[in-house]
Amino acid sequence: MKVSQHHKNTISKMDLEEMMVLNSFLVSQIKKEQKHQARQIKANLSVGDAVRFSDNDGLVTHGRVTKIGRTKALVDIGPCVWRVPMHHLTKVKMPTGFAV
Repeated sequence: MKVSQHHKNTISKMDLEEMMVLNSFLVSQIKKEQKHQARQIKANLSVGDAVRFSDNDGLVTHGRVTKIGRTKALVDIGPCVWRVPMHHLTKVKMPTGFAV
């Protein structure tokens, strides 16, 4: 999603203090939304479920949940196990013949 010209014009007229207040508000809203998404995902996730997520290089990675924590899940991707924040996970059907 791109920033609209209206928002760019409005932000460019703000002084530093106003931008810092706006930044704090935006960060709190982002964290609130991530927590909400994490709660929804955690409620529908079980050990053994197939999931996907983007790894550190931006590549989509598939694996199976081995443990569910408070904020992160352990995902076995084959050669290693990753600790992935809940809001990064998407539950999927594992392709036939795919074993982790």
